[in-house]
Amino acid sequence: MTSMHRLLLRQLKKFSPFGEEIPEEWMPLFKAINQAYNASDEDRRLMEKSMDISSREMSQAYKDLSRREAELREALEQLRRTNQELQETQEQLIQNEKLASIGQLAAGVAHEINNPLSFVTSNIQMLERYLATYGRVLEYSRDLDNVDPNDKEKVRSFVSGMRALQEEVQLEVIMGDITDVLGETKDGLDRVKNIVNDLRTFAREDRGELTMTRLDEIIDRSLAIAANEVKYKAEVVKEYADDLPLVPCSEQRLGQVFINLIVNAAQALDEQGTITVRTYHSKGFVCAEVSDTGKGISPENMRKIFDPFFTTKPPGFGTGLGLSVCHEIIKNHQGEISVRSEPNKGTTFLIQLPVHTAREASCGGEIEGSA
Repeated sequence: MTSMHRLLLRQLKKFSPFGEEIPEEWMPLFKAINQAYNASDEDRRLMEKSMDISSREMSQAYKDLSRREAELREALEQLRRTNQELQETQEQLIQNEKLASIGQLAAGVAHEINNPLSFVTSNIQMLERYLATYGRVLEYSRDLDNVDPNDKEKVRSFVSGMRALQEEVQLEVIMGDITDVLGETKDGLDRVKNIVNDLRTFAREDRGELTMTRLDEIIDRSLAIAANEVKYKAEVVKEYADDLPLVPCSEQRLGQVFINLIVNAAQALDEQGTITVRTYHSKGFVCAEVSDTGKGISPENMRKIFDPFFTTKPPGFGTGLGLSVCHEIIKNHQGEISVRSEPNKGTTFLIQLPVHTAREASCGGEIEGSA
């Protein structure tokens, strides 16, 4: 053999320490052993090379993975910030639409307040006149102290004068009228108080907190706020279910929805018509329908009715965000809003809200997407 593997040489030295010749018949065996050693070296070399390559590849792969992980974390953080900005924008959009509704309704609400205040003012003026009349009677009665009870003539004169004064001022009529005037005044002030409370409930800052509420109570407050928009154009028919369950909801948000639907229904009427508000309970949902007998919605507009900025109103009479915001509010309540309409016959909006949600008010739930 021209070259012998070092391990084989080491073993031969142990076998033949004095350098004896290797028998010829053993040479094939030693050649095979030598080839095996050489093959083993080659395998080890290839394995080491492969391991070196794999190590470099794994190192590069780890660097790539770390870089991509960092990029993914940055992308997730950017997505989180974008989502937060989107939620804040959505909240601002809902609030702006609410303020726009308040602005639109302000004149009507002022009118609704002025009406009871007018007759309250009138009644107070009437009570002032009645008090002045009572003052005359009281002043006359003080003269009784100067009348000698033993002087029958003066007593008869005083009594006659008192009767004449009572007939002149119609004291009995005043006595009966005062009760009615005070009752009407109280009713008028209660009406103003209710309007202000309803408007304050609707306008106050909404933190998205859920409360267990009857839907028809929210509808009644919405009708009160929108009363001036409706009363000259429509008769309002209420068909409320007696056994309506409470629903977890934001009163301000749902009030915003119903005010929008009620005002839209009134504006859809070209002449005197009817707005029907109906509530009922069906398959785990509390449902509310707002229907009008107006001109209806065309099929091509039905497909775009909830799109942002879509409106069929003339410029200056709507932002096109009302129904889009309504859709978003109902979706955030895990509910659904839908519409059906027939041209020249009317439109019905249906709202369905779950009686129970994953975010019950008793657990301190909040509307999804709330700040």
